[in-house]
Amino acid sequence: MKNINRDYDKNPIVIEDYNPLFLALWTVTGIPLVILIYISNPGGISSQSLSFNVFVILPILMFPYIYGYIKTKKKRKVKLLDNEILLLHNDIILEKINLNDITEIRKTFSDLYHKSQYPNDFGKLMSYILFPIAIYMNIALLINKFLFHIYKDSYKSYRFYDAIIVFADNKFINIFPTTQDEYNEVKKYFYVKKQINIDMSKIFFDLFGHMPEKINLK
Repeated sequence: MKNINRDYDKNPIVIEDYNPLFLALWTVTGIPLVILIYISNPGGISSQSLSFNVFVILPILMFPYIYGYIKTKKKRKVKLLDNEILLLHNDIILEKINLNDITEIRKTFSDLYHKSQYPNDFGKLMSYILFPIAIYMNIALLINKFLFHIYKDSYKSYRFYDAIIVFADNKFINIFPTTQDEYNEVKKYFYVKKQINIDMSKIFFDLFGHMPEKINLK
């Protein structure tokens, strides 16, 4: 295998993290729904109409997701080093996992990328009640990811489970290669460092959905 003796501290794998983008894109997919409600509701956007409530409430709900992407755009990176994996924001470490502490590596299509996104008990209960919305979220995510891969790499890098989540106790880092070359580099990294073929890894499914990140960047 080529580059088996690569010094990852001097020549790390660095992958721009686009996971926050997909939460923002999901909220944008709700705009056609608002338009449909507006067209089908004879009350228009009068203060007593359903359309009025949707037009007021939806932007409020959308803002944290869109803002989450704006504040992270071109600032988030995942760096794979000889002994650790880092999630960085403007070179500030948000999460660090030592290779020796890894408990599990799974493949996924989820865009979950930080532990602060996990819902609380009430959020988990709502995820059961609003299960159809969770299905819609995952379908929208898959469509958006497919289009993203076409844009970035002429769909050559597209695979159903296109991300790798690395767990270490209560921490995890989502590695999302955006090109086939990046994926091959990550695959080689885990084979050399952990003797793991990520193509054969178990599947991680984000059962409860997730919220915008709550990371203090100050």
